[in-house]
Amino acid sequence: MENKKITVAIDGYSSSGKSTMARRLAASVGYRYIDSGAMYRAVALYALEHGMIDAEGKPDSNAIASAHDKIRLLFLHFTALLSPSYSFLVIPSLFRISSC
Repeated sequence: MENKKITVAIDGYSSSGKSTMARRLAASVGYRYIDSGAMYRAVALYALEHGMIDAEGKPDSNAIASAHDKIRLLFLHFTALLSPSYSFLVIPSLFRISSC
């Protein structure tokens, strides 16, 4: 049987449950879930920490684009983590960002 690669994108309002639904869908069909929002936030953090966003919040697109091969994202997945301040389980997408 041939393995076919597909991409599923889910659009919707913020806080509407897109990530929760996507994680559950991926788990139910045996696919890998990738949190693209976390990737975008990680790149924004890298840009902030490396002076690629000015005081007014304007990004230096050329600097960010030229740094793409220096940015490494490592996603760590935990199936469940009990939040000490809440009485429910949270499923975090944790990431670490570093320069090469």
